[in-house]
Amino acid sequence: MLGEQAEKPVLKRTVKDSVFSEIFTIPAYQVELLQALYPDAENITEQDIQNVTIRNIVSVDVYNDLGLLFRDTLVVLMEAQSVMTPNILVRFIEYIARTYKDHILRTGQNWYSRSKVSVPIVDLYVIYVGDRSDVKDGSVISLTDEFFHGVPCGIEVRAKVISRPQGNDALSQYLRFADISNQTVSEKGRTREAAEQIVKKCIDRGILPEFFELRKQEVIAAMVELFSQQEADEMRESSYLFGEQRARNEGKRDAYIGLVAAGLLSLRDGAKWAGMEENDFYSRLIQIYPHFRSQQ
Repeated sequence: MLGEQAEKPVLKRTVKDSVFSEIFTIPAYQVELLQALYPDAENITEQDIQNVTIRNIVSVDVYNDLGLLFRDTLVVLMEAQSVMTPNILVRFIEYIARTYKDHILRTGQNWYSRSKVSVPIVDLYVIYVGDRSDVKDGSVISLTDEFFHGVPCGIEVRAKVISRPQGNDALSQYLRFADISNQTVSEKGRTREAAEQIVKKCIDRGILPEFFELRKQEVIAAMVELFSQQEADEMRESSYLFGEQRARNEGKRDAYIGLVAAGLLSLRDGAKWAGMEENDFYSRLIQIYPHFRSQQ
């Protein structure tokens, strides 16, 4: 299958170009993907498909995206690697708007004219590969339900969630790869050894074997870089949360200091409610309100 694709660009060593987005740039796998999504469609060929993926719009951090124009349908898939969030529906809006604009310009249409422009139907999918305990495969999430409590508004976005393999097509095999990856990382950590084991397990179990055989070293290198980026992201997130909590604590503490300085709370009670030793509380108090010392 992939022999004819050998001249295609190899897997880029960037976080934004995951195994997901790389696999489904390959026409043969695109056919399998669409056959899985549209089992009633007849005689799907590579000529029926145009890759209209927009780079650097939503494929940031834990998201990767794929846009395919399949006959008269725009198929947009977003992969959520670790977090299932309704915010992905808002990302879809920007993606559709950009893709429609590109389509209108590419086809030489004028959206300022009186003539109605022609745009494709849109089908949206979320490919979720994180913790599935609270995610139902095949469920549909909508902008109206998630953001507006079911009250209709001027815009609606509906996306089908796919999280479990249903057959042996390329998408199902990718989901099995994700399972292997999650399990191996939980056992081995985000290490090169883990990356190598993931690729080996996939080849041994017949999961996208041609892809992994052909691009083994590129995939391993990309996964190692991804692991490093994920660790850096988690450290930044942890630092942010720590800083945010610290700021909240300091704000709460300074609020009690202000009450004591205003004579609305005793020094002892202020220190107690701020969770501080009385001496430390007093030192902070006179640092902020030097005049308080003269009142004692």
